[in-house]
Amino acid sequence: VGSVISWIFRRYKFGTYSAAPTPRNPVPNAVPVCFFLEEARTMIPAGRDDESTASTRLSRSAVRAIAFEGRKYNLGFVLVSQKPRSVDEACASQANTFVIHQLKSPDDQRYVSSVTDGMTAEELKIINSLGQGRAIISGTGVKTSVLVKIRLRDSLEGMEKPRPVTMITKRIDQLKKRLQ
Repeated sequence: VGSVISWIFRRYKFGTYSAAPTPRNPVPNAVPVCFFLEEARTMIPAGRDDESTASTRLSRSAVRAIAFEGRKYNLGFVLVSQKPRSVDEACASQANTFVIHQLKSPDDQRYVSSVTDGMTAEELKIINSLGQGRAIISGTGVKTSVLVKIRLRDSLEGMEKPRPVTMITKRIDQLKKRLQ
């Protein structure tokens, strides 16, 4: 995870790829990228770097780079975890919109309250009692916190598995050909 994110981030940061016009690349030659990190607590766990393995330090460093600088380069991230307090707080605090499902643990509720601006005590009480398929969306992506019902997916079982890096580089190559 750390290697893939670092590789893509460096390409966007140092001008090889650009999803928007820049002085270095006046004509965009790439697309915006959003990294989805399922089970984020295993890739970027909370804790000190001196307590972590080399791969964890690399992943945490790469995701922090996206969290702190990615917006400038049209790079984003989504962190998914059933135990939010187990996720690196520096990364989680840079997220600007949250989709929060039921959280029973008071520790998780306190953590979510600390990384989200504007979660009221009433909303935190609701989070404790959300049923299956229900969530609260809060943050800059919505004007006010919203209670939502998540519907079943539309994709079919057995579909070809996506190959994100291959798909991104293929799309970039297509854009380059079109611009030539």
